[in-house]
Amino acid sequence: PTEGIIKFLGQKVDGLKPCKIASMGMSRTFQNIRLFSSMTVLENVMTAYHVRTKQYFVDAIFRSSKHQVDEKQQRDFSLELLEIFNLAQFANEQATSLPYGSQRRLEIARALATNPTLLLLDEPAAGMNPQESVELMHLIGSIRDRFKLTVVLVEHNMKVVMGICERIQVIEYGKSISLGTPQEVKNDPKVIEAYLGG
Repeated sequence: PTEGIIKFLGQKVDGLKPCKIASMGMSRTFQNIRLFSSMTVLENVMTAYHVRTKQYFVDAIFRSSKHQVDEKQQRDFSLELLEIFNLAQFANEQATSLPYGSQRRLEIARALATNPTLLLLDEPAAGMNPQESVELMHLIGSIRDRFKLTVVLVEHNMKVVMGICERIQVIEYGKSISLGTPQEVKNDPKVIEAYLGG
């Protein structure tokens, strides 16, 4: 942003390092997939889990009992997320060897491993075929309810937006032109003209 401030839970977050923002409970995915290409599917998720733990260098070097317990919790939770996202069978595969739609799901699973209260999804349906988009829509609704999350979705796929969002803010050229329920937004003449081909 070129002006204004960004607050999360009453605290200013613009300018903070991403790891600090994640530790506050905000996590995100990117429009362009950003997986760790040299890591496995499981390692990608486990890496994000570190945000929620207090790891000490000495414990890791000497593999203290505390470190071993933390590592087991990290692995177990990461595997649970992979199950939820139907990726467990690929746990030991290179992350970048997955099909495109699976890589998208992996990126969301990794974001959830930080234990966020707010999940920002930037164009999660980009590049997906219609079937993958429908599956993603159901998955986002499921994780929102299961993990009691607030999900902010930036998306151009109107079927996904209308199918999952409770509140929608429509932006055209950086300006808000509509805010409301899916039905209200769908019937707004400004939205119809700008996006729905009215």
